[in-house]
Amino acid sequence: MKTLRKLKNNFLAGSAILLAAINPVSSHKFHMSLTEVEYHKDDHSIAISHRLFSDDLERAIQEHTTQEKLNSSFKLENSEKQIESYIKRNFRINNKGIEQDFKWVGYEINVDIVWIYLEKNLIQSIPNWKDFEVCSSILNSLFDDQINLVTIKSDNSSHGLTFRKADCKNVLD
Repeated sequence: MKTLRKLKNNFLAGSAILLAAINPVSSHKFHMSLTEVEYHKDDHSIAISHRLFSDDLERAIQEHTTQEKLNSSFKLENSEKQIESYIKRNFRINNKGIEQDFKWVGYEINVDIVWIYLEKNLIQSIPNWKDFEVCSSILNSLFDDQINLVTIKSDNSSHGLTFRKADCKNVLD
């Protein structure tokens, strides 16, 4: 009987360790997204890349989608339209008060991180970023401690913005 109990305890302990190793995303203790906005002066384009924890994004999309539209086997792997809609609702760039429309490029999942890509071709170059405003509310409805870090890169300069709540900030403030 003791041997059986010991075997069962060893199996349970081993299973718990194995599950933690296989699925590390279920227990991250910080809530953060990273966004890079990069201006390419040579072709007058802006490229945006977002990095989020995949389980957080999955949960956010589930909470913002009605049950009729979303089945119980929802996974990020088959959800391009939902991801695009969520990102465009929760991340915006305005120029002189006019919201900029970015073209969806796609996304990829790398273990527990989702990379999301958007782009925009501009008619003319950006002389400076003083008239630009960034709005970010990615995952803010899920976590009180959510932090969204946004880096704006242009030429040889870089500007960092930190969002702790759904907010808009001027790039050069």
